[in-house]
Amino acid sequence: MAHVRRELGPSTEVTLRQLGARGQRTVIVVPIAFTSDHIETLSELDIEYAHVAKIAGVTNFIRAGALNDEPVRTASRNSLPVASMV
Repeated sequence: MAHVRRELGPSTEVTLRQLGARGQRTVIVVPIAFTSDHIETLSELDIEYAHVAKIAGVTNFIRAGALNDEPVRTASRNSLPVASMV
């Protein structure tokens, strides 16, 4: 028997369209599935969904930074090789 995976919903695209239709002009997207910025984040969120938001009437589309932008994470990541060598 094949396992059927149920997606969470509604999708980001549907949600952006709904928010625009309700007159929401500012939307902040928080990429909880990504722990760091990479090309998929930049392409999907910053380009594709920003375009969907614009068409829906959202005039201020913002993507919150991923964890790689956080100084605490950067500092802890940089200290890991040193800690493991001691």
